[in-house]
Amino acid sequence: MAILRRVASLVALFLSVVATAETTKPKAQIGELLITAESVEEAPNLAAPKPGFHFVRVTGTITNVGKHALCTFVSATLETTFNLQSYAEVRLGDRVGSYINQLLPGERLRAEFVSEVKDRVEPLTLVVTLGRKQGCSRSEPLPVAKREARFSIASIQGK
Repeated sequence: MAILRRVASLVALFLSVVATAETTKPKAQIGELLITAESVEEAPNLAAPKPGFHFVRVTGTITNVGKHALCTFVSATLETTFNLQSYAEVRLGDRVGSYINQLLPGERLRAEFVSEVKDRVEPLTLVVTLGRKQGCSRSEPLPVAKREARFSIASIQGK
């Protein structure tokens, strides 16, 4: 009987750790946008990279947690070992493009940041930068003081 209780306790602990891992993805809020980084992978199914390079894809979501419709530009870079930086192509929803257009309160977009990285170089940090203003209305531009979010690749991978 004691063994069954111990096994049940270990199973409960395992399930708790798994549930916690699922809810602790790295997040950062910039103005009224919440950015969540979910996964990092080498992206072999994209167009062929230049010789000596490979693609790295970071996926996540961008959610409007505010009370206004949001419009803004999104850009990203991937910082790597050897102190290199690589521009990341931004894909929002089902299109390639870096402009968030009329994202309503509570709406969420799938986001992908794809960067071409030299072989033997490891990604370290994804840096996401938003435009100076988030509002869609010229009369209410919603200026943003903090414009950058940094995500450690190790934290996205759960390390």
